[in-house]
Order: sequence, then structure tokens, then C-alpha cells
Amino acid sequence: MRLNRFDSRFLKFITFCLIFFFITCREKDIGDWKAKVAAEFVMKRCPGTKIAYHTDPIQDFDMAFYEQFQVIIAGLDNVEARRWINGMVHKMVTFDKETDEPEVGCMLIDGGTEGFMG
Repeated sequence: MRLNRFDSRFLKFITFCLIFFFITCREKDIGDWKAKVAAEFVMKRCPGTKIAYHTDPIQDFDMAFYEQFQVIIAGLDNVEARRWINGMVHKMVTFDKETDEPEVGCMLIDGGTEGFMG
């Protein structure tokens, strides 16, 4: 299995215990990239899984980058980034020339929430 993990924030003590899969708090991880810590945790827990982590904003990657994936699982915690990735996936939809039916090349699973208003 090959995955990519994005997060452009560092671990702080307050968010330390709330990250991906409720990682056991390790003092050595404070100040490290959240994406790196989560990727290393999953690769250790799931042998054979390869995760490339990224710390640049998701908007810095072009459509060609996203087109290589069949599924994007977004656990983004800000509305701007979630709206941007949603727009990117919509741009990737193509239409059959004969039937004009959409052909989805990549699915988006959004794990974020905007509360009761979203």
C-alpha cells in the first residue's frame, strides 16, 4: 500500500495526544512535523505500508500530482484547505464524449467537519 500524508504544522504539547490514531504521547516527537510522526507510526504499525509525508500546503501541488491517486482521504482541519481539495477533485472529473456522463478518476473522502453548520 502506498500513501501520502500532508500536514504543514509542528506538534505542540496541546495537540500532542490528539493526532492520527491517538498516537501514544512521546516527548521526543514534540516540535517534529505531525505528518512525519503520523507516517512513521502507521508504517511501524502496518508493515509493508509506504507513506510519503509532505509538509508543504496542499495547494502547492498541481493537478498532475493528485491525478496519480484513486482515493484522497482528507482529514484537514481548516475550511480553506478542505474547500480547495474539493475543488481540485471536481476539476479532475472528466466526461464521456458519447454519453456526457461523468467519469470519476479519483474519489474524495472528507473526514473534516464544520460542525452543525457545515
